[in-house]
Amino acid sequence: MMPLLAIEGLNKRFGGLQVVKDVSLSVSAGEALAIIGPNGAGKTTFFNLLTGILPPTSGQIRFKGADISRTAIDERARLGIARTMQITSVFPDLSVADNVLIAVMRPASAWAAYGLTSRHAAAMRGQAHEFLTLVGLQHHASTRCGDLAYGDQRLVEIAVALGSRPELLLLDEPTAGLSPRESATVTAQLRKIHAQTGLALIVVEHDMSVVAQLARRVAVFHLGSCIIDDQTETVMRHPLVRDVYLGTDHAQA
Repeated sequence: MMPLLAIEGLNKRFGGLQVVKDVSLSVSAGEALAIIGPNGAGKTTFFNLLTGILPPTSGQIRFKGADISRTAIDERARLGIARTMQITSVFPDLSVADNVLIAVMRPASAWAAYGLTSRHAAAMRGQAHEFLTLVGLQHHASTRCGDLAYGDQRLVEIAVALGSRPELLLLDEPTAGLSPRESATVTAQLRKIHAQTGLALIVVEHDMSVVAQLARRVAVFHLGSCIIDDQTETVMRHPLVRDVYLGTDHAQA
């Protein structure tokens, strides 16, 4: 079966500095892949290549069989790729529901040519409520987003990403900066989202307990290269990962 996402020989150079080196990976529909590695390993640059923020120096990215290596960011989003960022980006002065509604409305922008009716508006608000329910924030729909705890703002950002109805969701360190309790909540919600939607996920994460809960497969990046790509249990037992990334307590990547 053709993979949802296929990456072949991907490279990115900034002058004489090669940040991503000959990376080849594939992700099947509905699969959850985690990417781990130390700071500077090329993980975020890799995400920027997948979403079109950066063009590759060489190599190919195929999504649903089509070459998207040079496709614009907005077109990749329309094709079904969504992403959350390391630093949470929400509209703090808007309500939680309105943050998600903006994402829900984007694919419906063609309606503007005919004029939005109350029926259209009600349908879109209903869709926004569905995504809020999926992340467990339905009871905060009318809350000003800036008044939420940081962990809940992360969940709003995930709901916003879901609002574009992606087939592949890229999560860049979704638990970064969260307390252990907030991290557990976000991880549990991501598990539920993956189970209920069948979305394919690629998660960059440093907390190996989160990785173990979310992904059955892990790719290890080091100095821009993917040096290991295997089942989660195998990767966590690998001597290089245990000694270099996990540390003596095997708790952190």
